[in-house]
Amino acid sequence: MSVQTESTTLCSKCNATLVTTKRTASVFSSKTLLGSRYTPSNAEVAQTKSLIDDVQQDIERYDEEISSLTQTLSSLKQKRDELAAYKQDHSAFIAPINSLPIEIFTEIFFLCCSTEESFGLSITTENFQNKITTQTLDLAQTCSFWRRAVFQCSRLWSNIRVDIGWRKQSIRPLVEIYLKNSAPIMLVVEANRPDRNTSDREHNYLTELSRPSWKLLEILLETSHRWVHASFDLSWELYVDIGYEIENFNLTEESLRHLRSLVLKWNIGPAMHMIVPSPFFDAFLSASSLSTLHLSCFEPASVPSLDHVTTLRVGTAPLADLAVLFGRTPSLQTFTLDVLPWDDGSDAPEVTELFHDSIETLILGYPDGVPGLDLFQLFHLPRLISLSITAGKAAWLPIDSDYDRKALLKSFTPMLSRSPSLQKLKLDGHMLSRKALVQLLGLTPNLRHLTLITHDQYPHILHTTLFQALHLDFPPPQITSLDYYLSGLDDCDWGYDEADTAPPHIVPLLTSLELQLEEKATWFSPHPRSPPYYPGLPDHGTVASMFGSRRGVLKEVKMHALVRSDLAKEWAKALSPDGEKLRELQSSAGLDYKFTVVEGAPPIPVAVERDSVSMFRLLSPPWE
Repeated sequence: MSVQTESTTLCSKCNATLVTTKRTASVFSSKTLLGSRYTPSNAEVAQTKSLIDDVQQDIERYDEEISSLTQTLSSLKQKRDELAAYKQDHSAFIAPINSLPIEIFTEIFFLCCSTEESFGLSITTENFQNKITTQTLDLAQTCSFWRRAVFQCSRLWSNIRVDIGWRKQSIRPLVEIYLKNSAPIMLVVEANRPDRNTSDREHNYLTELSRPSWKLLEILLETSHRWVHASFDLSWELYVDIGYEIENFNLTEESLRHLRSLVLKWNIGPAMHMIVPSPFFDAFLSASSLSTLHLSCFEPASVPSLDHVTTLRVGTAPLADLAVLFGRTPSLQTFTLDVLPWDDGSDAPEVTELFHDSIETLILGYPDGVPGLDLFQLFHLPRLISLSITAGKAAWLPIDSDYDRKALLKSFTPMLSRSPSLQKLKLDGHMLSRKALVQLLGLTPNLRHLTLITHDQYPHILHTTLFQALHLDFPPPQITSLDYYLSGLDDCDWGYDEADTAPPHIVPLLTSLELQLEEKATWFSPHPRSPPYYPGLPDHGTVASMFGSRRGVLKEVKMHALVRSDLAKEWAKALSPDGEKLRELQSSAGLDYKFTVVEGAPPIPVAVERDSVSMFRLLSPPWE
């Protein structure tokens, strides 16, 4: 009886094979037979054992070949990995990045360690979280080349923010490492100690420091002769205490001769009028190179003359103190007042004018409440070039009467008429109606840049009639679609008593226009049979036509819209840069047009009682 064999190819190159016996199905392998109670005979048992022995031999031959091939495969993989590493090493040797000078690396590293939010060393405590960020040290631990680059560049260690009241482990060795490696480069230092563990920030400043904290502050102040920028955010009690120890810190005009920028913040709240003259303030504010200054508030008793300051930011200050401040800053060019003062009718000296002949940029913040509506008319700034007024998202404000809006416009009028050089205007929030805005723009014939951030109050400001007024061709074009702006047709038009006709050719020199709006997340329905929802957007045909009427003059338009409803999305699509008219303006007139559209969830209707409708007329588009 001939034995059948089968072969398995082991190598296709040398044709080596493994020959084994070919097995056929046995009667004893039948599952039916195996599952029965059949008892094999002696001859069947002997035959089966012989068969098993033959199969075991073949299995061992297979195992031997598999082991041999596995060793060969493992050897091949090892040699392949060695060659890949060899290739990578040589590829890295000729990589273009190796040709970059070390100065490029250090410049990139410096950008990582010197932004407003990223410091080379940051040690902070906020919301019960202790956080240490060592950006410079992290860069140094990447590779040996980066480590050498980092340690050779002193300025990478020169941006430090430290919570001097740190209560956890000792941070002094870490701070000393940065101070040592930053020499002799001039430092940027922030030393903060408000305890921001609650929302009531005014009452959570530390009023005293532990001995380790005093030592840490001393170490920082010892390097004051190298400071370019310094920032302190402490309680006013600590400023006074530091002032008593000023002689031990060697803070003099000479030691601060390199200081160009200074931030002094404190808990203003109930202590706003409790600031007392401190030698600490005197030492810093007398620095001869100081040009940029930021104060939580201005107190004449604490702040001397600031002859060299060109950029000043103040959190808040009483009206009378602002007049004193202007008199003490003869070189001031940029002034920011975060919160306009309230005209509370106190016994403070009456201020009739806030005059300054060198301010070119004015940034004002409007509070949530209503300060005196006539404050703007006090400003007399003949060299003013840029004006920014920020009221914020909630700044429809409780100015809900015709009288108040007229008073606000009346206050703006003398201010703008005394600033003939105004070229940039930014209004953030809803302070004026569209008609009042048109009249205000008529007072700025030299305006080049206009920014209107309207939030969800855009129906009251970015109305079709505004774009008709901005149209340089008279008469302005007819409205092409009612659907988008219908809700604003009967909108309240607080402003002025004159006829609705806009002054011709307002802001004829406008070269840059930026508009921002966002559709409300909810809309108020007075009764179940209310008309369908309309987003209250300006007619897109009128908007595009206005752009075209300023062909050759208007060079840049930036629009940002958060749209929710289908009508608003259609409106945004009609003003897409890919639209026929706008595409033609971009190609032939050189208009740089950018329209960023963000789609949000659809607006949700909210039912209200009919008697309550009037209180929502400022908050949502009117319906009746």
